[in-house]
Amino acid sequence: MRTKPQVRRLFFFWIKVVFKSDFISAGKIRNCIDGSG
Repeated sequence: MRTKPQVRRLFFFWIKVVFKSDFISAGKIRNCIDGSG
């Protein structure tokens, strides 16, 4: 299975977006816990 540069670039971009969104959501959850606690 040969991967094209475009597909690889899109894959890395998708991982970066997901990681960033997970990081932001984790920060929101932590803020909610600190605020309620």
